[in-house]
Amino acid sequence: MINAEGFIKYSKIYQGNTQDVTTLETTINELSTQTSLTNRKPVVVMDAGFASEDNLKMLKQRGYSYICVSRMRLKDYQRVNTEGDKTLIYDKRDNPIELDIVKAPGVDDTFLYVRSQQKAVKEASMNEHFSQRYEQDLEGIREGIHKKGGTKKLDKVWERVGRLKERYPTANKHYNITILQ
Repeated sequence: MINAEGFIKYSKIYQGNTQDVTTLETTINELSTQTSLTNRKPVVVMDAGFASEDNLKMLKQRGYSYICVSRMRLKDYQRVNTEGDKTLIYDKRDNPIELDIVKAPGVDDTFLYVRSQQKAVKEASMNEHFSQRYEQDLEGIREGIHKKGGTKKLDKVWERVGRLKERYPTANKHYNITILQ
């Protein structure tokens, strides 16, 4: 926990095998007893590791405001302010970042839509890299079928393909794999 100036007021270290999502309620209870009481509730800022539906529901029930990275994919969202333009800010390297406040049907929360051209370029580059690796590994499986000592049994070939799909899920969705006997 930090104060308004960014100084640490309270911290706790959990065991390494503890999932973030399971610690939020305990942490908030401990922080309430360890810190001074005021008439206003703090804003809880958390990453997606804490933002389960149960945790968000608990925060709402207790009257906390929160900011977090959403775990859900929004569909059919609408801009809150349709009159004005999207807010445009710039990062340290003067790359533009678009911001807009949006709502989704059936969801009480308000979301901040963030669009960065640089982030899109980076993600496209990563996807290209994963696709290249996926294709190389598929080629390795194909070559193994024709090599002495390579994997030739159909069920073992599919097992290798399955492991490849697990390793590269973002690349896999763009391919259809057929094995001819």
